[in-house]
Amino acid sequence: MKRFLLPALLLIVGSAAPAWAWEILSFDADLTVQADGALLVTETIEADFQGEAKHGIYRDIPLQTQDRLGIKRSIRITFLEALDEQGRPWEAKLTREGAYRRIRLGSEGVTTNGRKTFKLSYRVERALGQFPDHDELYWNVTGNNWAVPIRQARAVVRLPEAVSGPPRSVAYTGAYGSTGQDVMITTAGSNALQFSVSRPLGPFEGLTVVVGWPSGAVAMPGRAQKFRWFFRDNWPLAIPLGVLLLMTWIWWNFGRDPTRQSTPVQYEPPEGLMPAEVGALSDDNVDLKDITATIVDLARRGFLTIEELKDKEYIFTRRKPAAGGANPTEELLLKFLFFDGETVRLSDLENQFYQHLPGLRTALYDGLVKRGCWWSRPDRVKVFWWGVAGSVFFLGMFGMGALPDPGIPFAALCLSSVIIFVFSWFMPRKTWHGARLAEKVAGFQEFLRRTDKDRIKRDPNPAVLFERMLPYAMALGVANQWAKVFEGVYQISPSWYISAHGGFFTPGDFTRRLNSASSRMGSSLASTPRSSGGSGFSGGFSGGGGGGGGGGSW
Repeated sequence: MKRFLLPALLLIVGSAAPAWAWEILSFDADLTVQADGALLVTETIEADFQGEAKHGIYRDIPLQTQDRLGIKRSIRITFLEALDEQGRPWEAKLTREGAYRRIRLGSEGVTTNGRKTFKLSYRVERALGQFPDHDELYWNVTGNNWAVPIRQARAVVRLPEAVSGPPRSVAYTGAYGSTGQDVMITTAGSNALQFSVSRPLGPFEGLTVVVGWPSGAVAMPGRAQKFRWFFRDNWPLAIPLGVLLLMTWIWWNFGRDPTRQSTPVQYEPPEGLMPAEVGALSDDNVDLKDITATIVDLARRGFLTIEELKDKEYIFTRRKPAAGGANPTEELLLKFLFFDGETVRLSDLENQFYQHLPGLRTALYDGLVKRGCWWSRPDRVKVFWWGVAGSVFFLGMFGMGALPDPGIPFAALCLSSVIIFVFSWFMPRKTWHGARLAEKVAGFQEFLRRTDKDRIKRDPNPAVLFERMLPYAMALGVANQWAKVFEGVYQISPSWYISAHGGFFTPGDFTRRLNSASSRMGSSLASTPRSSGGSGFSGGFSGGGGGGGGGGSW
């Protein structure tokens, strides 16, 4: 819709002007369809600068054409020459202006006025349309982006001798999208048609011609040529493949953990790691389930009690354990939990505790890095690669506007960004020691997931075993499997968890309630305050097809 509104608005504003600083007296185009399928274009433009000093004119030619199905394809324009009315060459400067090839005629240090003629020649590849029953030239002769009137417009289309029989033809005039046909079509010799506009063209009006002939008369591109053109037009699609290969090489050399070895089942947490550290080593990430599992572990060890109320509310009460102390990270967690006394409701932590999460994550990451588990903190490695992925995305978002068809490059860079983002999760690299610890964590997880009831029954104190390993099972996501094997073996409710529901105790039911509490804790601890605040013969129109553009004076 915007494509129609802008020319219409400019036409209304322009039509109100009493006089033009300059105008185009005539626009004659000679379009020769060559046997090899190329189009040779010669435009003779006579301009009247009406006493105003100008250097010359410029011609903007689109670098894309569009067929009747709306499928766009890039065209290649080769500039040949530009002559004046006496056959002398104009100085020509070729530039890329977004989706257009701009040919600027005239000299920087020379001005002229009055009537001047500009004879411009260029060759176009991929200008012809190919259909099941015919081939055609659908060409916007003058372009619809001239801000001055064109007093007279003509076009001659010349076809190869191999074309037999009279060609089909139609023409359109007016602003972009118009289906007006103020044009006379006559023969102009053997296999040639002349199109003459029967009225002057106003600003932002143009002439579009359509000529069709039976298939086979002109050498249309074969599959090999179409493939070469497709590759030329869509070369940015190779970018994601290159990014994939590059990221694979970077991961293989700088992100891949040292080769893991098969590790037997581990029956204890490796090297006395706390639940949050075990969870972090398993997936290179400190997440909320690791922190809530540590809260449960602190409760098990006597540092606090968890009281379950109705409506998913919980009360934490701080205690002094009979023996043993907390490590610095656990002390920091307790300090953040009980910031306002010895008893705190979970709801009191909402919109407050989130401020302490970065500090807790930093303490956990730094502690494991100091123990020689990672070469660098995994969160910082991921953030770095997220930044790279974001930069590639924004390059596609804001840096592709200068290309004739930014869609394919943008899609290529977006896909490249996704590839980098996916790789970012695998870039944190463990040391040799960290990789061995991670293998032991995997063996410990296997024990929690697959231990059998007979083994549990042989343990002298299954209640202690269940409670001691439960926080680790929560951090590793296998709490339900761990609880299942204790059904019928362990039936004593733990003293550090006060349930709002009475009745018979089972490990499975207790674990489900504890998982629910962990989920509720995770969402509450992370909560933050809310912020306020087609073919030219059917559906053709003026401005359609190839060619077009416009120009101006300078």
